[in-house]
Amino acid sequence: MALMLIVCVSTGILFSYITIQTGNCMYAAIMHGVVNVIGELPVYMTHDMENGLLGPNPMGILTISFYPAAFLK
Repeated sequence: MALMLIVCVSTGILFSYITIQTGNCMYAAIMHGVVNVIGELPVYMTHDMENGLLGPNPMGILTISFYPAAFLK
């Protein structure tokens, strides 16, 4: 848990620095996506792809399913 905190704080500082230096948040958004893909690579490499709908990690679909409930308030 402490390692995740260190990684999140350090990437947040890096992304903020890049956003301030470039004046554009898209570079930080692209880098955030790259970090997310790198974090999911072990999942894709260790699980088989038998279920095409859910994929190897169904957390994305489960998380997205809660978004409509958050906006209905």
